[in-house]
Parts: sequence; C-alpha cells; structure tokens
Amino acid sequence: MPQFDVSKDPKFKNALANLTPELLAMPESEVKRRTRLDPTAAYYVAWAAAERLEGYRHALVALCGPHAGPLVDELPIVAFAARQADVEALRLERSDDLTALYEPVHAAHRMLLTDCESLVNRGLLSAQSLTNARSTQGYQATIDSVQVLVSLVRAEWTRIEGRTQITMDDLSRAETAAMALAYELSQRASGGPAPLAAELRVRALSKLVATYEEVRRMTLYLRHYEEDADTITPSLYAGRGTRKTAGDDEDEDVIPPPPPTPTPVNGDNPFST
Repeated sequence: MPQFDVSKDPKFKNALANLTPELLAMPESEVKRRTRLDPTAAYYVAWAAAERLEGYRHALVALCGPHAGPLVDELPIVAFAARQADVEALRLERSDDLTALYEPVHAAHRMLLTDCESLVNRGLLSAQSLTNARSTQGYQATIDSVQVLVSLVRAEWTRIEGRTQITMDDLSRAETAAMALAYELSQRASGGPAPLAAELRVRALSKLVATYEEVRRMTLYLRHYEEDADTITPSLYAGRGTRKTAGDDEDEDVIPPPPPTPTPVNGDNPFST
C-alpha cells in the first residue's frame, strides 16, 4: 500500500508552490543543467525509494544523526514537486511550429484580400488602400496585412455593405486569429510563462537529485554489510531514460561518482556536520 496520500495531504498538493522560493534562490552552482535525466523516470525512482525508506528512518537517524530524519521526510515532497514542475513545464512548453495559429490568419488574409481586390476593380475601393495589405512574408507581416484589411473594410463599411461577401463576423474572426498569433509571438519575445516553468523544472530536478543522492549515501552506509542499498535506493542514473532538451551535449554524461565504501572512523558518524 502507498505510504503517502497525495490526494489528502496538502504538503504534496502544494509541494511545488511551497518549494518555489527556495528553488529560485538556489545558487547557480547547485543547478544541474546537464543531468540528462528524464524528470518522470527520476520521480518514479525517488518516489518508490521514499516509500521503502520509511522502514529505515529510525535506523538512519540513529546511525547518521538527527538531520537524517528530515531528509527522509523531505524526499517524497521534493520528488512530487519535481513531478509537478515537469508537468507544468510540459503544459506550457511551446513548439517551434506555429502552423496551427498561422493557418487561420493566412486564410483570412487570402479571403479578405480577394474580396477587397474585387471591390477595387469595381471602383468601390482605391488600389492604393491595399498597398500595405499584401505582404505575407513572415508571421508579423501577415498579421499586419490582415489588420490593415480589417481596418479598411470597417472604415468603408457604409459604402461597401451589401456589395461584398465579407461580413462583420468574418472581420471579427480574422482579427481574433491575428491577435492570437500576435500574442504568441509577443510571449516568445518577452519570455512569458514557459521559460519560467522550464527553469523551475531544472531547479526542482536539481533539488531532487541533491536530496536523493544524500539519502542514498546514508543508505549505502547503513546497509553496507547487507549489500542491499541499491535495492532500497537505486541510482537515479542506472538504466536511466533521457529526455533530450536544447543545449544538451551528446558527449557529456554527467554521472556523479559512486559514494566511497564507508569505513569506521574511530566510531564517529561520517555524516555528522
């Protein structure tokens, strides 16, 4: 049975929100930007380990000191926060492909320009009025051209009403489509919510790795003679799945060295500060 009830315990529901100030305050030296760990895979490994570690909490505290207890308690919360950060970043992640937003704008431009050219041919609009409404070379140019056409038709509506296939609903739809594309472009240019969510994902995963590796070192010390520490807290990097992201270095494989084999140091606690 699961040890943790995420549906009822508010510390899980609000894990990422509560951890965000700490994550944003992390010094850059603690942010692991090239772990190449799949956040989902890391979450499942850490979550399962956190459940197993509940049975070893008292032994870890007795052997490694009082700070071991809070670390064990923190691990599932940090893991859940990393999961929340990953889900939120994926939700807001923007694709480079703007086809879905661009196509209705381009279609609206084609429809409006065709009808306006017909109005020019019939002497109802001046040819000069379409000078700045023809370009579709790029997203912004298409947006501008659509907005010029919408403005032109509205300004001349009393003269052309009933003589054009264009309706006020057509103008509203064209304007809405153009504004949606323009908004997306502005968000990308200003670094909207997606970059912040992506940064929180990196920092939450870094926090998870740091917390998990510390708990794992203590478990390796505790279970040295039983030789089952890797079953209780398996390495996050063993057989890991990777999620390729921009900036990854194919030749870089940042895997921390295995913890040294613990040896007695005059009976002192090697994890004490």
